[in-house]
Amino acid sequence: MNDLRQFLSQGIIKVVWDGRMDSIELFAALRVRLDKVLDLQVVEVISRKTVRGETDRRRTERLAQGRFGFRIVRENRESFRDLHLVVGMQKCLEEQERVAREVQSKKDLHGSEHSVPLATAHAAPGSPDMHQCPRSHRISKRQ
Repeated sequence: MNDLRQFLSQGIIKVVWDGRMDSIELFAALRVRLDKVLDLQVVEVISRKTVRGETDRRRTERLAQGRFGFRIVRENRESFRDLHLVVGMQKCLEEQERVAREVQSKKDLHGSEHSVPLATAHAAPGSPDMHQCPRSHRISKRQ
């Protein structure tokens, strides 16, 4: 148990997906604060705009489709201005597969290679997208 406490409290970066409950449980059970955490769920949200170029319109569509409904989002646009919908890992992977299929469909239709499917790019070690995680983490720390 001491090894776990030491690992959790050391300056080692811990990579998690939605580490909120893990952090709460570790503190409740071991009285250890989880520090130096890179939450890939937060990176995914930040990367929508900074890396993938998601528009504000797409962000509000995501909110409307995900939880709130189009009418509520449209009528309360200002309240939703800086709100982002977080998704679970499964939903994120499904979305990446959908994007990959759309890109492949465009390639098949136009016969060119404008871009690499996102799911494939994320899977390739050393790919440019993999290097965006630390960049996105630095951006999130500034905000």
